Amino acid sequence: MKKRKNYLSTEKVNGITKTLINPFNRWFNDLNTRTKKVILLSMGITVCSIGLTVIIQALSTNQEPNTLTIDKITTPKDIHMSDKGKDLPEDQLIPVGKLKGEVNGEFEAFYLAVDKHGQTYINRSLEYSDDAYSKSKGWEQISRQQLEMYEKQLHFIPARGKGLKL
Repeated sequence: MKKRKNYLSTEKVNGITKTLINPFNRWFNDLNTRTKKVILLSMGITVCSIGLTVIIQALSTNQEPNTLTIDKITTPKDIHMSDKGKDLPEDQLIPVGKLKGEVNGEFEAFYLAVDKHGQTYINRSLEYSDDAYSKSKGWEQISRQQLEMYEKQLHFIPARGKGLKL
């Protein structure tokens, strides 16, 4: 059985460390006591000022601390539809996101979209094409109550970041 070579053994590390540090150690020890005190005091002041700067900067920001928040499904009732959304054709939908998870022991996944009037639609087999968000391509309208039931049981993945962007 061959022995593996240990390329960086403890002895080697200690040897390298000593060869790098010993010249600085000798230089510092050769200084007079007053110079050593000045160097140590200036180093201490520098480290303390850097630490205080970091602490003051952290306390002075007006941001709220990062807390765990659960995304809620953004629906037409929760947002203000922009003027761009009102200019959409009658059969065009605005993507909201995707819901997926387990319902009654079975995997459920579908895409969620809204039309310009605020009605909610789902599609279980979205085609990836230019007209994927056209009402005629397998989209079914669902009620707010059905959406709330799904929201309690499934995980929501926003379409683009948080909320709707047009």
